[in-house]
Amino acid sequence: MTGLQWGYGEDNGPSEWHIDFPIAQGSRQSPINIVTSDAVYDPDLLPLSICYDSCTSLSIFNDGHSVIVEFDDVDSKTELTPRFQFLWMHFFKALPCCRKYLSGLFKRQTSTRQPGVIQSGPLQVPYRLKQCHFHWGGKNTHGSEHTVNGKSYASELHLVHWNAVKYKTFAEAAAAPDGLAVIGIFIETGDDHPGLHQLTDAFYMVKFKMHRFRLLLFSSEDEDRLPMIDNFRPPQPLKGRKVRASFCE
Repeated sequence: MTGLQWGYGEDNGPSEWHIDFPIAQGSRQSPINIVTSDAVYDPDLLPLSICYDSCTSLSIFNDGHSVIVEFDDVDSKTELTPRFQFLWMHFFKALPCCRKYLSGLFKRQTSTRQPGVIQSGPLQVPYRLKQCHFHWGGKNTHGSEHTVNGKSYASELHLVHWNAVKYKTFAEAAAAPDGLAVIGIFIETGDDHPGLHQLTDAFYMVKFKMHRFRLLLFSSEDEDRLPMIDNFRPPQPLKGRKVRASFCE
């Protein structure tokens, strides 16, 4: 884990981020509260195309802010031995609504290695999958970053992609207004998810429950124990932005 200037505590939490990072009070901040009745239907907004057929997860770690899974985002024709794909195979089987789009994350590689890619929808060029991470709360009543009509969810999964067409590195893309594209998936507690057991086993846990995530720490081994909970930012003002929808309710 790395100790950074920002966090989720009283002294370094979201309300303080603007002190070191003025952009935190900018006009394009995330997350937001999605008010469905205010969403503008856009008939020209095409469906998002998601292809994770040949991508491979490389590592999973606690960065002091969340659980991070990193993916190979470089084109290659060399053979690759998968390391964490079995985690995602079981994880996304537990999320039927996402299975159609995310199933490629766990397909075994043979001779071709390519990054996961999303395109179309609101995107002008393809974006490559770089990493995913989770946000969760101290209780099951909250934890997601985005909300829908004021409703929070127990957790939110973010799949982070970058514009490799325009930028040379992920770091360069992350500093640009058109550099990143993130897919957010709400997660609620409920029936047992065998697939998530595989993921949480990588955190040295036996069974998945939301409280197992809460056993992780913000702090490093030589610091006072600080449980990793409520690692989410509250919704930010729209500041004139409109939420577009590709469907009508």
